[in-house]
Amino acid sequence: MTKEWSMKNCISPVCYVHQNSRGVTNDYIRLKNRFREIRENANDFDTIVLDYMIFSLLADDEKLKSESIAEDMLLDPSLKDEVTRLENEFCDYKSALDRHGISNQFIRYIRTLSKRIIDLHNELEYRDSFMRIFQDDFECPSNKTLVKNKVLYDEREWRSIKYVADFDLKSNPDEYEGAIKNCFLPQRFNLKFNDDDLVAVLVESEKVRKELIEFIKNESTLIPYKNAESKVVEICKFSEQ
Repeated sequence: MTKEWSMKNCISPVCYVHQNSRGVTNDYIRLKNRFREIRENANDFDTIVLDYMIFSLLADDEKLKSESIAEDMLLDPSLKDEVTRLENEFCDYKSALDRHGISNQFIRYIRTLSKRIIDLHNELEYRDSFMRIFQDDFECPSNKTLVKNKVLYDEREWRSIKYVADFDLKSNPDEYEGAIKNCFLPQRFNLKFNDDDLVAVLVESEKVRKELIEFIKNESTLIPYKNAESKVVEICKFSEQ
């Protein structure tokens, strides 16, 4: 496909990283996963804010040791009492502000700061979904052959990703669940292209090339037969422009 078509459809090259790359430290991954946990378990925005503040206080006091808050509470049941104490402490503080008629202003400041933090988290989630490890063991999906320490960077992958936010969860709540169950996106998410967007269909041999051209001639496909000769190309003869 043309790069112009890819860019127009929000398809992006991935960012290859290794274990010592900046921006993918274990501390960052742990922090991001904990925020996911908070967001998934909260019912509304204010609960996210309160839970995140409590998580931050516990982290400052070095009371969180594992990969999730739920695991921490299993390892240390006293954490549940500590969370309750912090929740009550915040409620008492808000009540004191209520008595002075300034709690609404205080909450307004916390909410606007929290919105920007959550916006930043969301952008990091989007960015990280375009990351891939530079080198790793790779198992071929078709023949299950294992390639040790394959340099994935050589693939120069471009990636299209759809997010939960792309689904209309209010008017069609079953669509997302259906996509998860079927491992297949609804048809409206299909990437559409015209013949002009297609640079080449790469095949492994001249024999396969002739077979594919013949198939295009006799079947209804996205490639007009008049263009098949020029666009079906043996991979060893292809040179990217």
